[in-house]
Amino acid sequence: KTLLSRAAVFELRRVPDLAIAEALVARGSDPFEAAGIAARADGRPGLALGFMEKADMVNWYASEERRWNTLRAASPHRRQAECASLAPARADREETVERIRDVLELWQSFLRRELKAGEPSAADNLRRLHALRGSLGANVQPRLLIEKFALTLDR
Repeated sequence: KTLLSRAAVFELRRVPDLAIAEALVARGSDPFEAAGIAARADGRPGLALGFMEKADMVNWYASEERRWNTLRAASPHRRQAECASLAPARADREETVERIRDVLELWQSFLRRELKAGEPSAADNLRRLHALRGSLGANVQPRLLIEKFALTLDR
């Protein structure tokens, strides 16, 4: 009770793209590049700074966006193959879980973008993704979870 009485709740919201882009321009980024980075960061200024400062993060983002677009358009067989590289058979479980968590966070931002664009299946896909994220810490095979999500992904 003592800790609870002294705790404060801070509601953190996503930062608007325009504010992130302006901050990046103030740090020396090209305005066009800053707008693209801000859109990719999905309201997360720390991620935007990472994109600005580390080219490998931009490459990772682009590669995961390609994987997402492939999953959205692919047949179930192809979806399963796309997920195989996320969780190789002999990979360390903890490393695999962390890699999948990072990818799922990114997929969540892609689904949010689809939801904003009026994509009818985005809300159901977001619910499935949330359930997957909740199950990831349990003692199950991470690859099976990600494959199940990919196979049940609505187009």
